[in-house]
Amino acid sequence: MRHPRDFAPDRCYHLISRIANRAFYLGEDERTRFVARMWRVAYFSCVEVLAILADGPRRPSEMRGMLGIASANYFTARYITPMKESGLIAPVNAASLHSPWQAYRLTPKGRKVLS
Repeated sequence: MRHPRDFAPDRCYHLISRIANRAFYLGEDERTRFVARMWRVAYFSCVEVLAILADGPRRPSEMRGMLGIASANYFTARYITPMKESGLIAPVNAASLHSPWQAYRLTPKGRKVLS
């Protein structure tokens, strides 16, 4: 499976910020390995969301249920926002972005990542 081109390590700032204090005490090699491991976790999780959306548009609450994630804020910050900014997914109804019935769909760029 190809690695998504538009995902840069700075897209995972939310992951790194949680361990910033601990990472300060790691050596350079340990820090590099840790960041690489965190990046792999972020990549595979985003691919799971893309695979769910391959069947058709879904609401975030449906996707959270399939992934076993309880927090709507965490899911939005960790998955929806970075993937929307990178152009992998798009809202179905752009006129009402904050609607509880808002669904997301794959873009052609997102379909390329899955293939």
